[in-house]
Amino acid sequence: MRILCNCAPVHLGGGVGRYVSNLFAHMAQLAGDWSFVVAAKSDVGAEILPADPRFSLLEIPRTAARSPAVRVAWEQTRLAALARRMRPDVIFCPGNVDLLLASGAGLPSVVTVNVSQPWVRPQEFPRAAGLYLRVFVSLSRLTATTFIAPTETTRQELMHAVDIPPERIVAIPHGVDISRFRPARPGDELSAWAVAQGIRQPYIFSLSSIYRWKNFDTLLRAFAASAAPRQGVQLVIAGWPLDAQVDRELRQLSALLGVSGSVALTAGVPEQEVAALYRTARAYVFPSFFEGFGLTQIEAMASGIPLALSRASVMPEVGGDAAIYFDPEDAQDMAAAIERVLWDEPLRERLIEAGLERAPQFSWRETARRTMDVLAAAAGSRRGRRGPGK
Repeated sequence: MRILCNCAPVHLGGGVGRYVSNLFAHMAQLAGDWSFVVAAKSDVGAEILPADPRFSLLEIPRTAARSPAVRVAWEQTRLAALARRMRPDVIFCPGNVDLLLASGAGLPSVVTVNVSQPWVRPQEFPRAAGLYLRVFVSLSRLTATTFIAPTETTRQELMHAVDIPPERIVAIPHGVDISRFRPARPGDELSAWAVAQGIRQPYIFSLSSIYRWKNFDTLLRAFAASAAPRQGVQLVIAGWPLDAQVDRELRQLSALLGVSGSVALTAGVPEQEVAALYRTARAYVFPSFFEGFGLTQIEAMASGIPLALSRASVMPEVGGDAAIYFDPEDAQDMAAAIERVLWDEPLRERLIEAGLERAPQFSWRETARRTMDVLAAAAGSRRGRRGPGK
């Protein structure tokens, strides 16, 4: 089975990039007569492709990476034309949108749609990106063989918002590498990188790309309202500042609230530092209004730290009984949750135990196996029996 994978939309540090990197790493452990040609930027390819001869890189031109608009145009014309010439057995698009002119010409395709936010909560999503997804995912419904959603919540939202038939969309959760994300051991200390970033223990950790819907402004207000800064606890918000305006606003807000000395806002985290930041944290707090999956939740569980999560979106589905939940719009409710996961020892012990039991239920190997099964089924389908949109 020959698979053409469109990773042109994937960037380093984002959730889709981490999803694809882990997916490919565990697909490489699966036996079988299959191969991937992965279209991606050179730096992305170097990060996400495993050292397996079944994976090869199709480097996208620098001009295609110049801007989102140019990249989309290149994907939907030049890459789609290349796909028609290559005639792979199936096209895999993990970045939300199908190669319309390729699958529309009869090539089977599988599309992972990671978010339903542009339909469910469009007010917090960047306007241009939201319009692009609403238009192109709707068009993809006419061409794609199968869709993958990362949670049942997202699956149900996409079924209703985009009118995807239930038999054409499957929920496949993400996983966690429990050999990498593990509880702290005696001798585990902050890395030199973390110390250089001004991070110190004890600290509350939150990891995500910086966007408005991540709700970090309310987290800052909740942190300032809690006893944490007065007790010497630091708040570490780590992630790529993909919305530079929001990043600037957060830095200004922390100064306005008088807690800038107790807040570390890191502009991106090297992937090799992520696991250590979890296990040396006192607790994990995630205030987001919306996620497609929320990979960081299960990474925190596997790292043996207690979680306080937003009650919104997919967080309760993924977090289960391994977290306490707060109203993401209520800074006081969030502040109370912060204090509980910091100092309520019986609660901390219960959450840590529940998290260590729950995390292994999310297996990247299972994610890879199920995704490969979906790709194989699409490759073997006879799409001529189904007209577009049926």
